[in-house]
Amino acid sequence: MGMPELRPKQECATRWNSTFYMLKRILESKDAIISTLAVINAPVDTLSQEEWETVKEVCPVLEPFEEVTVEISAESYVTASKMLPLCKGLQRVTAHHQRSVTVDKVKELATALCSFTQHCAFRNHCTGPTV
Repeated sequence: MGMPELRPKQECATRWNSTFYMLKRILESKDAIISTLAVINAPVDTLSQEEWETVKEVCPVLEPFEEVTVEISAESYVTASKMLPLCKGLQRVTAHHQRSVTVDKVKELATALCSFTQHCAFRNHCTGPTV
């Protein structure tokens, strides 16, 4: 098919970003997955068009959280001066996703994440970092 060979990613219950990586890989491999299942006539249900659309919309919603996770995981000590801008950035981007997504389940996720980031930004701004 002329596509790069990509291995599936497996979800790990203790690492939220493994779900993001798995969904992203599924989306990257969509054509190969559909073709392979058709060729081998696999007795499994494929994702519906609505499910593919959900995966497509949820990845950009989760990606900023993955980026922040990588950013704060890369440092031995995360300073308070970094946390407030990261929280504000997440708040801004989740508010944008909340307005722009079209799939109801993804809109619910974006709304929950927006509420969470507002809570975190408010808490860090008003009380300062907690130890």
